[in-house]
Amino acid sequence: MTHILRGLVLVFTLASCGFAQDVASPDQKLDTVVQPYVQDKTFMGSVLVARGADVLLSKGYGAANLEWDIPNAPATKFRLGSITKQFTAASILGGAVLLQDCRGDARISE
Repeated sequence: MTHILRGLVLVFTLASCGFAQDVASPDQKLDTVVQPYVQDKTFMGSVLVARGADVLLSKGYGAANLEWDIPNAPATKFRLGSITKQFTAASILGGAVLLQDCRGDARISE
């Protein structure tokens, strides 16, 4: 009787292993998309992926501060802004001043 019971347990175990699929959750699938960039150190930041009101992935990658080794988290605050705006404005104004000087419309005074 114990041989039959052991045989049945073995059959059910092998059947469940054979028919079990590798079902990854959406956050695991999305994480596998981001991981190559994290491993190459081409991405450090936070990722939020949502579908409607359902959050599929909310995770921080890499370091928020390399000097103090502070990791990124989903709630990490980043300073957003463009440092090129000043250079763009200066080049536009510089071009306008040069154009005025070439035409003789205005004099540049110090």
